[in-house]
Amino acid sequence: MFYFFRRKDEYIRCEIRGAMDSPHHYELVVVEPSGAERIERYSSSTDIHDRWLQLQRGFEYAGWSGSPSCVQPTVSCPASDGPWVRPVP
Repeated sequence: MFYFFRRKDEYIRCEIRGAMDSPHHYELVVVEPSGAERIERYSSSTDIHDRWLQLQRGFEYAGWSGSPSCVQPTVSCPASDGPWVRPVP
């Protein structure tokens, strides 16, 4: 699942996925507006879910708005101030 967060003209992309190298692990990928990427690994769905909720609250507290999205070349995402379109890098 992909999530896009927007603040003014900046975007953060988050992805929650199964680990590529292990069927028993999960990854949380965060791509910052600068393009820097970080990957956090978790051994249970409960752990990654708890971390996701913490991260999401932190983004919202810092003024970011966002929603889940489908993976497409261009993704339309509703935001609190109206619809917006974000190309998938």
